[in-house]
Amino acid sequence: MRDVLEEIWRGLSERRLAGPVLAVIGLLALVALGVASWWRAPDSFEDGPGIVTFFQIGTGSVDSPYFAVGERLAGAISRPPGTPPCDSAGPCGVKGLVAVVKSSAGAAANIRAVEAGQFESALVPAIMLDLAYRGKQPFKGEKPYNGLRAVASVYRENVFVVASRGAHISRFEDLRKMRIAVGPKGSPLRETALRVLAAFGIGPRNAVLSDELPERAADLALFGQLDAFFMIGEPRAPFLRSLTDRGAVDIVPIDGPQLEVLRKTAPFLVPVTLPAGTFRLTPAIETLSTPLVFICDVDTSPALVEEVTSALFYPGNHMLLSPPGLDGLLPGEGEEEMKMAVEGLPIPLHRGAAAFFYKKGIISEPPSTQVPLERP
Repeated sequence: MRDVLEEIWRGLSERRLAGPVLAVIGLLALVALGVASWWRAPDSFEDGPGIVTFFQIGTGSVDSPYFAVGERLAGAISRPPGTPPCDSAGPCGVKGLVAVVKSSAGAAANIRAVEAGQFESALVPAIMLDLAYRGKQPFKGEKPYNGLRAVASVYRENVFVVASRGAHISRFEDLRKMRIAVGPKGSPLRETALRVLAAFGIGPRNAVLSDELPERAADLALFGQLDAFFMIGEPRAPFLRSLTDRGAVDIVPIDGPQLEVLRKTAPFLVPVTLPAGTFRLTPAIETLSTPLVFICDVDTSPALVEEVTSALFYPGNHMLLSPPGLDGLLPGEGEEEMKMAVEGLPIPLHRGAAAFFYKKGIISEPPSTQVPLERP
């Protein structure tokens, strides 16, 4: 590449035509060739003594928690040539790997991009993977995405039912005949809300369901035009904290024997208890946890995926994956953290990830026997 650039510059400098024009042309040619050499398409290229492998991670909008999660994961699994050797106390990624965080239009776009080979990996809410794998709405009519595989659940959020204080809703069953915002059609929020409501026998026949996002739904609830809304996020989300601190809303528990029904149709929605005081002047609250899953294609190199999975749980990387602001990122410690990473996955583990978890004693079946859960 250096020889090519020098030849272009020599050829331009030997011609005594319009000097300023040639200077500009020469500079543009140098920049263009330099960019082309850096951004060309191959998966890897020689860089001194090492090989660089690019690994894209599809996330969400740049201001979303999923983009922030992607940034943390990329930092943990990357280890470009020239990086100092790993030691037991510090971070350690995959040798030669450079993970690149990509913004996207959301979960459905990420699924389609991984299937099409546009992204090597992506972060996708479990509910959307379940629907895509089984060819259900919003993927109905498309070929089932059965080539998707899980690396691990890497981030957990809570499902909240937020009720206007004036609606006097204290139990989940009280949502019958109420006006409830469940989110836009095709969104992870809406699909999760509908799955939870169905387990309790609530739907369009005995409640009024609308498409508002939580921010708009909160405004409507404060003005008495809506009774309750669903949202997915962390308890410390500023938006939710503001509502509860003002005493304008109640957080409705999600509990009861109906959760056994939900467990059969959505095993990735796991009951959790938020401790007393999570919100201002509130007792402990029963709700649900839902995972964000790190996925790749079934044909991704098993050796690479095993190394990536190992880097996620490497002790020295814990400080990269546990800073303030993302409490749900790989929660837990050691073995507990790994068990949570495979709990209730809606799609099969990738063989490389399964090999890692099998060697660690987290799963009992070897990689070749991993199959998805059967659900209606």
